Amino acid sequence: MEEKITSETNINVANRQPAVNAMWKDMKEPPRYPVSTSWELLAPNINTTTLKGLLCEKDYTDDWPLGRIQDKVFQVAYFWICILDYVDSDPQLTYKYNVQNCIENVHLDCSNVSAFVRKIKNLKEKVQKKKQKELLYNSVLEVTKNEELGIECKKQGITEKWLLNPEEINVGFVSRKLIFDLRHYKRRNNITDKTCRLWIKHICKLESIPHLGRLWLNIDRMFNKKNKMKLEERDNFLNGEYQPPLAPKEVDPNIELHCRECCKQAQVNKITYYIGKVVNEANKITNLKKEKYEAQFQVYNLNKEQRTLSQKLDKCQQKLGSLSMRNVNKRIRRRSEKIWKLMKENKKIKDQKQH
Repeated sequence: MEEKITSETNINVANRQPAVNAMWKDMKEPPRYPVSTSWELLAPNINTTTLKGLLCEKDYTDDWPLGRIQDKVFQVAYFWICILDYVDSDPQLTYKYNVQNCIENVHLDCSNVSAFVRKIKNLKEKVQKKKQKELLYNSVLEVTKNEELGIECKKQGITEKWLLNPEEINVGFVSRKLIFDLRHYKRRNNITDKTCRLWIKHICKLESIPHLGRLWLNIDRMFNKKNKMKLEERDNFLNGEYQPPLAPKEVDPNIELHCRECCKQAQVNKITYYIGKVVNEANKITNLKKEKYEAQFQVYNLNKEQRTLSQKLDKCQQKLGSLSMRNVNKRIRRRSEKIWKLMKENKKIKDQKQH
């Protein structure tokens, strides 16, 4: 039992992976996510990325549903033992800043972080020495009251009653922080998109209800931009004025019909142009094919002529081979001998005629 408890509360420093996984790695099927009451049920939802986000990022749980933030697993000792082990494994993390940030992210109440850290470390030693594993599931922190409305909403006189049934309201200055408070309230309370569009219409005094897709794209981009900013830059950004996305202007039906007809005609002209271009290219291809066939025929004739000339060349080379210097001398000697014989016979014939 002692070995098991020790392995569960250590961290693999080489891989930066909390040994928290050791507690549920033998589970056959990962449990679905209800609001759990024990570490084992929530285990598949707690990983290294989640631990680091809770420790390092402000407002990390802003998009979490309220039930997940209020899960009792964040109150038990075992979770905080894993958190301290993770901080100990990373030299860039500190108890004073990162543990305090984690406590705020899960909406728990802790007035003295240093005393809380000592308490968790003492409890870990007690579990290892006395083998009292049940102490790991003791609640060590209490949940703070989760304010439904943000500070900016309260400053502008926005109430939950108004949020559920929005109507005209006088808001002096619409800051980005106010919009983020409304976004936070919507996500935590499952408010419909239709109601949220009415919020922005009345708060920003718009003539028409903003387009839903443009609205949330605009707000989500601002939220992501805020998360990427440095801490010292966020205040100025949050206190800046919010500019809602512009609604599409209303168009005269006749003008819209004319525009559609013009667009259709433009598309027809464009298609006709490309068809003519394709026909021209097809004609060019046909002409090129004809030229190709003519060239191939010429190549065939040239090859045929080349073969004929090659045969003649071979015959000439054979004849040339027979005309060596030795053969020429022999022919000249034979010719000279023949001439001498003919001259001798001619002389004999002449002598006979005289007698």
